[in-house]
Amino acid sequence: QEANRARLALLSLLEDQKLVEQRLRASEARYRYLFEQNPAPMLIYERGSLRMLAVNDAFERHYGYARQDATALRLIDLYPEEERDRIRRLAETLHGYADVGEWHHRKKDGTLLTIVARSHDLEFDGRSARVAVITDITERKRIEQEIQDLNRQLEERVGLRTEQLEAANKELE
Repeated sequence: QEANRARLALLSLLEDQKLVEQRLRASEARYRYLFEQNPAPMLIYERGSLRMLAVNDAFERHYGYARQDATALRLIDLYPEEERDRIRRLAETLHGYADVGEWHHRKKDGTLLTIVARSHDLEFDGRSARVAVITDITERKRIEQEIQDLNRQLEERVGLRTEQLEAANKELE
């Protein structure tokens, strides 16, 4: 009878363990799905080495890199040469959540993007890492520049017209 109780207790423990494992697998699948299917380009890089550990589908589509090519890169490989030292130094100091402002990334085809990156620490496959969500603001920056150019042209035209009106007023006087 004691052996039967021990056997039943062991079976109950095994069933509980299977249930916990099933829940863990389901949870991992949900989070993997959220990462993979996120519409924003996302990447995970290893702290220290800055080696890319994972990218999502949106990253592949937006940057033109196949997953295996992307994970052969280091984070700094996405940046133009003149920004690499600065991003390397910044990456060493980041902890917790960080919104580090505007940067530039180079797509596989060489196209330069203006981006905003938000990142956070995490452990990934037993490594100290950061996950980054990328927002491409290239089009917004282009439109802002157009607006600035139009404003400058308008100011020049207003200045010229003001000079013409002042000259006409003097002539009338």
